Amino acid sequence: MFKRIGILMMLGLAACATPDTDSSARPSTGLTDVALIRQTMPSIVTIKAETTVWAPTTETLPSGDKPARRMVSHHLRLTSGVIVSAAGHVLTFRRSLEGMETIRVVTHEGFGFPAREIRADPITDLVLLQVETDGQILTPIPLALHRQPKNGDRVLSVSMLDFIAPKTAVGAIENANFHPATGPGRIVTKIDTATEVPGNGGALVSADGLLLGIILGPRQAVGQTWDGTFALPLSAFRSFLDGLPLAQSSEATATQ
Repeated sequence: MFKRIGILMMLGLAACATPDTDSSARPSTGLTDVALIRQTMPSIVTIKAETTVWAPTTETLPSGDKPARRMVSHHLRLTSGVIVSAAGHVLTFRRSLEGMETIRVVTHEGFGFPAREIRADPITDLVLLQVETDGQILTPIPLALHRQPKNGDRVLSVSMLDFIAPKTAVGAIENANFHPATGPGRIVTKIDTATEVPGNGGALVSADGLLLGIILGPRQAVGQTWDGTFALPLSAFRSFLDGLPLAQSSEATATQ
């Protein structure tokens, strides 16, 4: 059932996307909007983080059982993540997972897997998750390890806070070296899109389907004000991925 929902979702994206008729503005290796979304979505996941607060109790259940504790509250957070290796490595921001007891990754087809944190970067707030796929191969996105994004480059911004309702927007890089007036005090990428893409942990993707950065939430990018779409560029966390079996792009192979 979940797989069928995922397929229907992709067909809906294809039907709703606006065709890109300005071929002169697109690199020769660029994909159409529909093709770019279709190629990227298998690498974008929803991350469900949960925690439950318990308290001691002396209550007796109708069955006569006397539980040692009762549930006081249950908390659920949803965020996006990006698959960066077929071995089950997923990138997202740690802020959304902080204080949570369990982490579960849900693919665009609706399949859910447990995950655990294996690496964190306090400077960028990125966290690397290891997904326990029980042998199932995930679809990683290739990284633009040998490319410097430029102002005006056509890009796709995509996040998936809920696997049945992805958010996508095609636009251009407005400022590849944006300095937020408030926030993390680091250079980020500002994207000019007709539609703002909410949520942390989504992907900023080049016109030919390579990962350029990770989408930042508004508070991380510009303090308390939502003012467009921003991303942490790959150059800011490239070393964080050292030692991982990353997906290889054609440009990376050509430079080796």
